[in-house]
Amino acid sequence: MVLRLALGVVAAAAAGIAAFRLRWLRAGGAWAAAVVGAAVFGCTGWAGAVPLLLFFATSTLLGRLPGRGAGGRHEARDARQVAANGGAAALAAMLAAGGAHWALPALGGALATANADTWATELGMRWGGAPRALALGPVLEPGVSGGMSAVGTFGGLAGAALIAVVAGGWPALLGGVAGLLADSLLGATLQAVYRCPVCGARTEARPHGCPSSVVPQRGRLRWLDNDGVNLAATLCGAAAAALLAAAGV
Repeated sequence: MVLRLALGVVAAAAAGIAAFRLRWLRAGGAWAAAVVGAAVFGCTGWAGAVPLLLFFATSTLLGRLPGRGAGGRHEARDARQVAANGGAAALAAMLAAGGAHWALPALGGALATANADTWATELGMRWGGAPRALALGPVLEPGVSGGMSAVGTFGGLAGAALIAVVAGGWPALLGGVAGLLADSLLGATLQAVYRCPVCGARTEARPHGCPSSVVPQRGRLRWLDNDGVNLAATLCGAAAAALLAAAGV
């Protein structure tokens, strides 16, 4: 395991540098990705590294497709975004190294959630039309957290299924679906959303380019941003997959 961990550090560092040079990651994101990759490969080998690489590659390439609409160009990920999407998987990998038989499916559930969320967002923003809050609520602007469309939902299911094929099977798939639903629920109810009185933009970040302060519009927890929602959702997906695996599903 020591040799595998050493190889994981080298491979993850090389991948982080390559992603930084390709402008897929910012400098902090590259460091965070190296830590997550080293933990996953060092603790689980290719069993965890393959789904992690599959998530990162497919979600990044989807973000570079044209036609993102009002959401604009997909920006390089920073350290908080990498930790929010990969932190639960890294934790599950370390638990797997400790002998927990349900931890590897939990890793799959975490990554299935992250992949499902990214695929749902990227495909929904391009071809999903006007999303609705939790699918049945009022119409939202494309890209706003909590919005669901038919295209985005089916894209999310496909993203979860892709990870489940190589990591965890049914527990990972069902965990990914549970995490995707948790992401939409938290995004539609608790996550803070603001509107700028100057440009009228609806944003999930307080500093958004205008000198004016943004005004809270919805969301019960002002401190909960998209990264916090992603972390909570991946933990939910990991927990659901772990419970299903422990139950013998």
